[in-house]
Amino acid sequence: MGRLRRAARAALCGVLMLAASAGAAQDRSGFDTGGMDRNVRPGDDFFAYANGAWARRTPIPADRSTVGTIGALDDRSRAQVRAILDDAAHDPGSRMGTAYRAFLDTAAIERLGMAPVAAMLARLHAVGTRDDYVAAAADAGRRGASSRRSARRWAIRTAGTTIAR
Repeated sequence: MGRLRRAARAALCGVLMLAASAGAAQDRSGFDTGGMDRNVRPGDDFFAYANGAWARRTPIPADRSTVGTIGALDDRSRAQVRAILDDAAHDPGSRMGTAYRAFLDTAAIERLGMAPVAAMLARLHAVGTRDDYVAAAADAGRRGASSRRSARRWAIRTAGTTIAR
């Protein structure tokens, strides 16, 4: 399952990169000469020579430390995921929409506190032997824990015990 997820992520990254570059005009060298400031001698300030025009015409928003292709892809991806989740939230039969609506219901989250996971936490706090851990990890797996390793780390961190290997 892990290999399949990695392959899917790699494919998604490739598709996003192709989509982002499909509409962009590409220079033969791959370098955007329009961003150069040829009024600056490269030996005096190479950064200003190579990027001066781009730096003057590209504002960096106050909430960012930089701008660029990766940031643009991240913004686009987040907007697309948000649109998918918003659409799913309007579908009462969607498990993803139900989960997203529950995530957004901060009043219910605050009202319930830790009560929904209290029994699971109590079981993890009771882990003291290898057999206890195996039973707790199996239960966590049935409840959707992503991997044996993350369940083990969670069980150990939560229970505050060291499990012998």
